[in-house]
Amino acid sequence: MDKCIYLKKTLPEVTFNKAEHIIPAGIGGIKTLPKGMVSDEANESFSKLELDFMRNSIISLPRQFYGPGKRGSRSKNKATKSQVHLLSTDESEDTLSLGYIELGKPHIIPQIRIDNNNNISFHMPFITSSYEEQFLKFLKQLNNLKKDYKIIIDEKIPVGDIILGHFKDKRNDKWYVTVNSKDELELLPNLLNQLKTGHLEINEPKFKKSIVTSHQNMAFSIESFCRICAKITFNYLAFITGSEFVLQDIFNPIREFIINGGDNNFVGLIENDDKHNNILDELSHSNSHLIVLSKLPNNKLIGILGLYGGHFKTIIELSSEFKDDFMTQIYRCNWMEGKEEDLVDILKELGYSGFLRFIRHSEG
Repeated sequence: MDKCIYLKKTLPEVTFNKAEHIIPAGIGGIKTLPKGMVSDEANESFSKLELDFMRNSIISLPRQFYGPGKRGSRSKNKATKSQVHLLSTDESEDTLSLGYIELGKPHIIPQIRIDNNNNISFHMPFITSSYEEQFLKFLKQLNNLKKDYKIIIDEKIPVGDIILGHFKDKRNDKWYVTVNSKDELELLPNLLNQLKTGHLEINEPKFKKSIVTSHQNMAFSIESFCRICAKITFNYLAFITGSEFVLQDIFNPIREFIINGGDNNFVGLIENDDKHNNILDELSHSNSHLIVLSKLPNNKLIGILGLYGGHFKTIIELSSEFKDDFMTQIYRCNWMEGKEEDLVDILKELGYSGFLRFIRHSEG
């Protein structure tokens, strides 16, 4: 009988129409757990958590530079974009502009900057149509700017300056207002009126290439990060052992943490000088994700998770009361090549001596 490994519920209380990825598709996960292991209700509860994990944790940074894109796509057309934020080409305040990062490349969005002397400058990506045509089109679009714009507060913007940016693609159509402080927003109505009714002189545009600095302010969601890391390792444990095994009561504490959060007594970051680092680096490939499960001599079953080539490493306590024998397991998601490998594949790569060295590190 199908039974959810997280909610411990069965039909008809829950349904089992979807399959849960071992590793979230948003960071390249390919394989899924068999249907009947994770209920649709549990899967749905994870959606918001995973979205926070993708967008508001340290994982959002490598996704901007390496990918993957939406639902794990490696297509450039579906590449992950950062949030719109301030970019600059040097330390000067005059070079600040709004843009985003996609596959490691900066892109500015069409925008107008008004300084405290009412000087107006228009910035746009390099395009083939005329500068004047794009400028007038932008001014026309300003009529749609109401109160549903996103406010970016940043002290790098000089007092009295305002940047108005517009970004539109297949998934977004949003205005951005960037100021030094919230008080500066009081200037916006008068400035908009000036743009719509005043006479504006259009000068010859200037195009240039520059080295760009990204200024991103990120609210790091540590709870989402830790709960998703725990879910990934628990999913893999279920994948190799089956539902009946992970439904044991000894896994109730980690199950409760994954579902409902609360005090984190389970997940910790591995420091750069930690003894696990060398072996994790040896097992990892560039930008791949690695899961290791191992039993310690004190009856603890742990998971070690390395994301993006081991740059983000966590250790997860899956159970502190695990008394059964357990053979160390390894799983690697080489998403850039579209494949996932298990212990047998990795053992062939490491060789017997390399695997023994890993066992000694894990049990230490």
